[in-house]
Amino acid sequence: MKLIQSTILTLAGLSWLAGPGHAQIPVANQDFTILLGAPVSEPVFTVFGVGFDGTGTLYGVEFEEGNRLFRLGKGETKQTFIGGSYLKSNRGSGKSGGDGGKVGEALFSGMHDLAVLRNGDLLLAETWSQRVRRVDGQTGMVSTLAGTGQRGYSGDDGPAVDASNSGIYSCYLTSDESQLYLADLENARVRRVDLKTGRIQLVAGNGKKGPLIQGALATETPVPSPRAVTVAPDGTVYIVSREGNALFKIDRSQKITTVINVTGAKGAGGDGGEALQAQMNGPKNACTDSQGNVYIADAENHTIRKFDPITGKLWLLAGTPGKKGTGVGELNRPHGVCVGPDNWLYIADSYNHRVVKVRL
Repeated sequence: MKLIQSTILTLAGLSWLAGPGHAQIPVANQDFTILLGAPVSEPVFTVFGVGFDGTGTLYGVEFEEGNRLFRLGKGETKQTFIGGSYLKSNRGSGKSGGDGGKVGEALFSGMHDLAVLRNGDLLLAETWSQRVRRVDGQTGMVSTLAGTGQRGYSGDDGPAVDASNSGIYSCYLTSDESQLYLADLENARVRRVDLKTGRIQLVAGNGKKGPLIQGALATETPVPSPRAVTVAPDGTVYIVSREGNALFKIDRSQKITTVINVTGAKGAGGDGGEALQAQMNGPKNACTDSQGNVYIADAENHTIRKFDPITGKLWLLAGTPGKKGTGVGELNRPHGVCVGPDNWLYIADSYNHRVVKVRL
């Protein structure tokens, strides 16, 4: 496939041009822009998750380098840190707290992801504390939505605040804001919290080790290392398997199958071809657009991939497979993706310590 040269977009005085890679999505213009991070703004550290509220404000979470929350208002070029404390590592330190108080005084430990409601409420996957925290967008008050703070597995069909988990690595809010999906990775399960009732239920995984049983009911098969979950507009649930290097799909009959990398082998090949025969390497996150396409942060390949469910093909969107870098169009272990209100894909370019965006 011939790569069509992109146009240049300038933000805060810095211009970037999307460069060549493997087979890229055949679009006329593909812009790649640094939004946050050096050299365009005050530093951010290991950004793992990004999302938008209803006003177009961008929110993000930093992992262990920063352990902070930040926001960037529509049209702004400088982020505001709104919560957390810059601590080199909170893992195992117990430095998580602040429920019942303001977000500016709270501490967060090992945040991996977030979901943002239209009203500005933040739902935080605080992995090392085994909880999902909630920040009220109007008052700034912090509370716990799910998890007891203790490792384990319990609580299905009961109140989410009384349920234990072993590492919520990802959270995904449905478009109607009624359900929050959770990737409970170390329990090898995906769970769902009803935000109206506050109750939690099992979606996928029987907690056992082993390969996925193709075509099984999602709750009756092992689901290897579910690292992230996303839901398409038609209700299809997609699960990112970190160690399985794969993408799984749960259809409306609740049966689960592999749609990317049926062998599970590590690799970077297959762009432009059938997704079932393609490879990934340690994918970490995913999101969907209004057409049902799935965008995957293929972290250890330093790329973003696009899965088209209609054609069953996989495409390279950003990054150079197997090569990390800070240059034109390059990424370094991206851990988060979301589609913004402007129909650009926003990427947590985690180990380049920045947020970038790519035109879809």
